[in-house]
Amino acid sequence: MEQTVAELAEARGHGKYLDDVPDVWTAAIDGRVRRLVGEDGLVLAGRITEDGRKPELADVPKPVTVPNPKPGIEPPARTYCAATDTVEQLVDHAINSDAQVLFVPDSTVPSGR
Repeated sequence: MEQTVAELAEARGHGKYLDDVPDVWTAAIDGRVRRLVGEDGLVLAGRITEDGRKPELADVPKPVTVPNPKPGIEPPARTYCAATDTVEQLVDHAINSDAQVLFVPDSTVPSGR
């Protein structure tokens, strides 16, 4: 893992590092990702534009739990208009372009911001 973090720092120093999800998505679609590193707990929700080129990210919906629901009352159908498998789709694009995909513990990947 330390080697991966060091390689990320080196890639950043050479301008070969992306940490903006829409930019990473486009690079993966174009087959320009050599290594995709994601944190274990990364969850992204959003829609993919019609042309498939860019994710429009949204806040991940938080589950709502009612402590003592009345018997016989069904919860409403979920109508989120956002997919929560955006990370899975990104990984699939990277793998399809022969990129190496690694997952590391949360807070391992340094943020560029």
